[in-house]
Amino acid sequence: MFRKATDLAKQGVPQADVQEWFKNERSARARRKPDNQEDPRPKPVPPPPGTVRITQKRRKCLVDEYKKLLSVCDGDSHHIVPDMVYRLGSRPKGAGMNSTANRIPNAPTLNEGMAVCLTKNQHGKGRDGIHADLKASLDDLGDRYTPNGTAPLGAILEVSKQSIDKISDLPEDCKKLAKSKLGTQVQQKNRDPEQPGRTRENSLPS
Repeated sequence: MFRKATDLAKQGVPQADVQEWFKNERSARARRKPDNQEDPRPKPVPPPPGTVRITQKRRKCLVDEYKKLLSVCDGDSHHIVPDMVYRLGSRPKGAGMNSTANRIPNAPTLNEGMAVCLTKNQHGKGRDGIHADLKASLDDLGDRYTPNGTAPLGAILEVSKQSIDKISDLPEDCKKLAKSKLGTQVQQKNRDPEQPGRTRENSLPS
């Protein structure tokens, strides 16, 4: 259009007529453009050399016996039901972690206890960690029974499951798996839901 307008001017066509022709030609071309024809979109600008695209990768859900998780968990292996619930004294060490001595009947060993792999923040004792929530919940539960500091295993299991549910950034399918595997272990051990268990770290009354 610009070349044609220049040629018209060189041929002696008055400037006003050239401008009128240019205006009419541009309007005509606009009307001939199909309705579904879109202006080409600009191509995305590639990132500068040396930059890295960051994507969030979901952590794998790991639920298994405590000892088995220790070698594969990239965070902390957390007993879904605290080990103190089953034992009569202090936390065992070494060979005692595989022993049923000084534990309530039909209890798993420390290493057998069902566990879930959590991040450091999920597991920590801070305000957002499961330890803080579970400790408070078990303390409250233990105050309702005699002697204080104990509660039926059935009630302790429910509080432990509720604590897993409260981990906001743990995927729902992982929560379900943790609770399901815990339930399976409880059934296999054939534990009495009315059997008392500890709800506090201090020793049980004699």
